[in-house]
Amino acid sequence: MLKQIKKQERFSDEMKKEIEEYWELQFDEKFIWGVMHEKYSDRTDEWKLHRERQGQWYPIKSENGEFMRLHFWTKTRLKSVKAWKEIIHKFDKTELEELRKCGFPV
Repeated sequence: MLKQIKKQERFSDEMKKEIEEYWELQFDEKFIWGVMHEKYSDRTDEWKLHRERQGQWYPIKSENGEFMRLHFWTKTRLKSVKAWKEIIHKFDKTELEELRKCGFPV
């Protein structure tokens, strides 16, 4: 009978470090082996901060690299009703009306 091998045991220590570094660069969070990660990072709070600073929900304006990842995250929410349904409960009525005017599928 074949022994089941955990995924991290397949990689060298150097490869593990690279995976962890790339994960942190991509998702702004520390990678933890053996934990099931969400399919996306929730950037709702970052989006609300952008709205507060810039005065608009969309398009995302990046200043000095800030909010760069937020651009692609919001673009997905603009195009996908399914992705939108995962975060809609985090907004109040006023915010939802503003988002509707920007073209989001609220």
